[in-house]
Amino acid sequence: MKRLGFLVITFALLAACGGDEATSNNNNNGTCTPTLGGVEACDGVDNDCDGEIDEDFPDLGESCSAGEGLCQASGVFVCSPDLTEAVCDAEALDAALTCTPDVCGMVDDGCGGTIDCGECPCADGVPTSETCGTCDLGTQTCGANETGAGVCVRPRGLDSLEGADCDAGFLYVTASATAGTGTQADPFGSIQDAIDAASAGQAVLVRSDDGVYAETIVLKNGVHVFGGYLDEWKYTTTEEMGARAPRAELVLQSDNSLTVSAAVQAIDITDETWLSMIHGELGGSVQGRASYGLYAVRADGLRVEHSDFPAQPPLYSMQAGTNGVNGDPGGNGESAFRSTLGGLFFEDCVDFIANAYSVIPGNYIGDAGENASCPQANGGAGGEGQSGDSTTGSFVEINANTSGQAAAAGTNGGPRGLYIPVQMITAPGGDGDDGMAELAAAGGTAAANTFQVANDQLENTTQDGGTGTTGAVGAGGGGGGGSLATQINPTQFSLGNAGGGGGAGGCGGTGGGGGLGVPPMVGLFALDSDLQIFDSTFSADGGPNGNAGGNAGVGGAGGSGGTGANSQCQSGFASPYIGGAGGDGAPGQDGGGGAGGAGGSVFGGYCVNSNITVENTEFTASNPGTGGAGGMPNGPAGADGTAENEVDCL
Repeated sequence: MKRLGFLVITFALLAACGGDEATSNNNNNGTCTPTLGGVEACDGVDNDCDGEIDEDFPDLGESCSAGEGLCQASGVFVCSPDLTEAVCDAEALDAALTCTPDVCGMVDDGCGGTIDCGECPCADGVPTSETCGTCDLGTQTCGANETGAGVCVRPRGLDSLEGADCDAGFLYVTASATAGTGTQADPFGSIQDAIDAASAGQAVLVRSDDGVYAETIVLKNGVHVFGGYLDEWKYTTTEEMGARAPRAELVLQSDNSLTVSAAVQAIDITDETWLSMIHGELGGSVQGRASYGLYAVRADGLRVEHSDFPAQPPLYSMQAGTNGVNGDPGGNGESAFRSTLGGLFFEDCVDFIANAYSVIPGNYIGDAGENASCPQANGGAGGEGQSGDSTTGSFVEINANTSGQAAAAGTNGGPRGLYIPVQMITAPGGDGDDGMAELAAAGGTAAANTFQVANDQLENTTQDGGTGTTGAVGAGGGGGGGSLATQINPTQFSLGNAGGGGGAGGCGGTGGGGGLGVPPMVGLFALDSDLQIFDSTFSADGGPNGNAGGNAGVGGAGGSGGTGANSQCQSGFASPYIGGAGGDGAPGQDGGGGAGGAGGSVFGGYCVNSNITVENTEFTASNPGTGGAGGMPNGPAGADGTAENEVDCL
């Protein structure tokens, strides 16, 4: 009403002066006519015609207030109803403000009285009650000499449980308990047992000061897990137990029934689900799997606070690649020897009666050396020595002696003995060629360290070292060629000498096995998830080294070639020529060494198609593993692991 009265008077005066503006009282002829006797008033008019308006009232429009403390109100200076002064239009409040959560005790309301805002939680720095907050599940703290509200320390997630049934809304867990019902007096001994028993909207409270929980936990949608509770169920996040707050300690047990190796699994969490004050100390429990601290897949509702997850090396034992098997050695070629006929052993040049033995059988050839493990390495048989043809008495028509057989691997047999009729030149059977040895085989394919997401897990695309190749078999030796017979007279011939058998080659050594690689260690793995994380750490330090590849097997030794037959004639007759010797078999090729396995990579966080909101949270990774050494010979080393604090998490 004060401002309304002022406006009515102002407009009335303007109308009396015939003006249409609040800044002047000029007449239409441009002259100023003083009003109110030429005395300047607080009315928005130039009453004394000096070209200024309300110049005697400089506070007009400035801020001002009325009342004190909780009753104080704000306003501005306006003209008084009698136009003689500028006055504040604020009016002090006549009722005290209501109490707020941070106000306690008897409070001066600024209106001459006090308000009783209840007993203060802190009195001279001492809590008046040890507990506070929802269902008294927070712990009261006070500053030095503080008398006031102090701070109620409690998990963030308890804010979402305001109004919860304090008897039925919580299940309790302590490591020193056995089976229980979940009450404070009869708690569960296992976090997972409590989670399994809880329903959505309930919370599991975990004691953090009475032992280690040797288990991995799988969260349930809408069931909260709050560690950090101490004796008598007091909650704290202070550094009372050493280097960090007393988080509930999880140590992963080997559990092959689970498809994921993680301290905590959060899969298909769609409703708000809190995880607070948990320390997950873990390692992979199944050969070849990655190890995770916190594994979150399709977990948009997951909220994490005051927790840390240091990924640990795998728990299973590692091993180097197996060594290759040595190749079996080749058998020796047999030596040739004379045959027997009619019980007589023709070791000398014997006269044979015409028509009695038209063709005297030669002598036994040297059989090829064999290798039962790899028959393709067998040697060649020796060539057969021959006698003349007594039906014609012609030396020219002597049956041809034979060359030694070539081994299967392609080495040549010895040539047969020569005879040139005109010059009457003869020669012994030639020796078979030795088998040719090969170089060592190739090593296994080196393990790389690249990654892919498959089956909702992080996997190395190539982790284990490849097996070395098996060495080729050694070539067998060729058989020795047979020699010509000697003509004693027109109807008598000696026997030509047969060649010795070639030695068999050795089998190739098998390749060395590849060394096992080490899967990655990941503090946080998030896939298709939107997470909120507060005051937490995720780390991976010290990836194990990859395992060495196995050494290759050594190729088997080659067999020796047999000697050709060497019979001497009786005195007065020319000696027959000696059969050729068989060639030696070549040793088998050494196998290739196995490749070393890849070293373990370490990731503080690895996120795929996820949105991570963090506050005071760190991801760290250090000391990846080195690749395993390659096996001998020629096995390549595995790739070293990588270290990244986070991949697409921030």
